Amino acid sequence: MKEPILIELPTFFGMKTVNSFLFKDPVPTLIDCGEGTPEVWAALKRALKENGLEMKDIERVVITHAHVDHIGGAARLASECGATIWVSDLVYDWALNRKHNWEKRGKIMMGTLSRFFDKNTFENILSLYHTMEKMIKKAWPPVPQSHLHLFDHEGIIELNGTEWQVLYMPGHSANQSCFFNPRNGHLLSADMLLKVTPTPVMDTCKNAPTQRDKTIFKLLDSYQKIRQYDIRKIFPGHYDIFENATETIDRQVERIHQRAEECYQLIANGTHSFPDLGKALYGNNLHLPAVNMIIGYLDLLEAQNRIFFEKNEVGTLLIFAN
Repeated sequence: MKEPILIELPTFFGMKTVNSFLFKDPVPTLIDCGEGTPEVWAALKRALKENGLEMKDIERVVITHAHVDHIGGAARLASECGATIWVSDLVYDWALNRKHNWEKRGKIMMGTLSRFFDKNTFENILSLYHTMEKMIKKAWPPVPQSHLHLFDHEGIIELNGTEWQVLYMPGHSANQSCFFNPRNGHLLSADMLLKVTPTPVMDTCKNAPTQRDKTIFKLLDSYQKIRQYDIRKIFPGHYDIFENATETIDRQVERIHQRAEECYQLIANGTHSFPDLGKALYGNNLHLPAVNMIIGYLDLLEAQNRIFFEKNEVGTLLIFAN
């Protein structure tokens, strides 16, 4: 049984590259497709040519989760190449209505951050967020409904002529699926298992869309769930293909708790504002993934009843140790 072929594509949102995987048989199929930009299109075209294919040969694109670097190019593959875009029942609405779902999640993100920063700083954050939103609009057009095909987020999918289990693995994304082949232990892990710890991106609660889901707990639950499988080789959404799944999981879980403890020690020793906490943990590089991680650490510490929040005189939340 042939392994999926790794195709590295450029990305303009955080990481330098994102992985797409190609199965040539029985029908040419891509797992994820990168962003909808000319640069990604050209890179994908070159990679397919190196493997004896043209863009028009791609019949299926299977999406792991609704983040721009994984789904953004799907609309063009559908409209120009006639590809069918396979999405889980959880990704379906994102594929059709990216703008609406992005706005809902954006309200949760910005609403959360507005409580931790002063007015001027938050206005700068909001401006950067709107700039990113405009970039994503260009890189992620909606997929034509006629080209969408649904699969169950906890079902079975056929890839490479054999059945793969669809594993629902929320945490990094609320709608993320991985694909596991029990015959050879191969895992298409999306952004659930990487060589680095995935970011628990802020998102809406599934059953309460106006509330923030505490995604760090979903991520930790998914680690424990995926640890039960006999995984022999990981084909991740970013970086190199690797093995040693159990060791990677244990190391990353330990790292999350270690960083949460560092966060607590900083708070206990007098670092009470979110910006100061961010600077102590990440230096001057307080990018959005770092912000999401800090929110996750605070969620863990609050659940352990080790911290509490109080507003200062201008209404900004400060963090204190119990």
